[in-house]
Amino acid sequence: MYEKLRKMSWLDAFLIMGLLCLVVGVSLEINQSREGKVEVFKKEVTPTISPAAAGLNIVVEVAGAVQNPGVFEMKAGERIFEALALAGGLAGEADREWVEKNINKSEKLKDGQKIYIYRVGEERNREIDEKINSGEVKGLVSLNQATQSELESLPGVGPVMAGKIINYREENGGFRNVEEVKLVAGIGDKLYEGIKDLISL
Repeated sequence: MYEKLRKMSWLDAFLIMGLLCLVVGVSLEINQSREGKVEVFKKEVTPTISPAAAGLNIVVEVAGAVQNPGVFEMKAGERIFEALALAGGLAGEADREWVEKNINKSEKLKDGQKIYIYRVGEERNREIDEKINSGEVKGLVSLNQATQSELESLPGVGPVMAGKIINYREENGGFRNVEEVKLVAGIGDKLYEGIKDLISL
């Protein structure tokens, strides 16, 4: 073997060295290419979790005649009956007849929503009850979506005030919570107390 190598011309040796370099170079390129492909593959399969898939939380208040009134953190898409269950269910003094007539337990919860359960014999806003019982007010009025006429169905809210509510939500990108309606010019604590149980986001 050694004798054969000695008899090789410098040209043969050069060709052999060149061939070896070529083989090594191709091998390195293939390895780098494989590594690059693996990296790209990893990036493609890495899932991006959207806020909807992650399940955003909302905050609601359950008050009045329930076992454990309070503020609760719920998942977006959950419904009123689930919030009532989290509050321990209706208390013994709850006006169940009123609840059956006026609380839509299947309604989806909204961030900042308040659910109030009346007690039997509890004094109420007569104007509100009359509107509810007559069907003039059907469910909660959405501050962010209600029409002019729907806002006017609220007690104490006329055409001018309804227009102010609409202007406020358009100028500020909507209401972020129910109490924010008090920032609308002309809506004080008294008017808010009269409509708070009839409005939502």
